Amino acid sequence: APPPPPEPRRVSAGEVKLLFTAQERGAIRAVRDTDPVIDDFFDILDDPRLTGVDLTSSTTRGMVEYLVSKGLITDERRNEIFN
Repeated sequence: APPPPPEPRRVSAGEVKLLFTAQERGAIRAVRDTDPVIDDFFDILDDPRLTGVDLTSSTTRGMVEYLVSKGLITDERRNEIFN
């Protein structure tokens, strides 16, 4: 049988942002206006109606992978974020 899915790990939108270092947040902010994928994700995080983010969801993991693919965070940092 396949392994069970991970237990959801919910954090606030602010806590998601704080998973990144100040330098990473600055780099992300610098490209947000020109990258619609990053802008969309951070628009969602900025929405006051958002009650939490599941760090185990494929959407959240996919966004962090996208940030890695753009060179905005390293593989090592991705692993730190999800552990």
